[in-house]
Amino acid sequence: MKKKGMADIIVTVLLIGLVLALGSIVWVVVSNLTNKNLQSTQSCFGNYGEISLNNQYTCYNTNTKELNFSIIIGDVSVDKVVISISGAGIIKSYSIPGTYPNAKMFGASSYGGALVLPNKSEGLTYVTKDFQSIPDTIKIAPVINGQQCDYSDTLSQIDTC
Repeated sequence: MKKKGMADIIVTVLLIGLVLALGSIVWVVVSNLTNKNLQSTQSCFGNYGEISLNNQYTCYNTNTKELNFSIIIGDVSVDKVVISISGAGIIKSYSIPGTYPNAKMFGASSYGGALVLPNKSEGLTYVTKDFQSIPDTIKIAPVINGQQCDYSDTLSQIDTC
């Protein structure tokens, strides 16, 4: 009789230990997955609106068929900025900094030079001749700490220069 009572206690202790061990394993796995996802989204968190399009200097010149688009970077460190421009069945993306044959910095004499990113709390204007008519939309998405964030600004009405 005494041995049977001891066996029940041992089985109960082993089951509790097994449940605790499995719970610990699940906790570690879930914690690691959560931390990885949090780290990748923390780069973009709180930076919405810090990278925007400058409507004042974004326009389409119908005479030269050139699109000027201007971006402003607030007080945030940005690796690069991805600009997506769509219109008349064409979608073009520009990653700044970068080099494109039909794009240039505003004021540059020739196309194909390097497009540079504005510094913190600054803005720059760029010119492209990839569109033969006024584009429909311009979207801008920052890349912070290697993570591309969601679009931070969209312009649906592009004026003529």
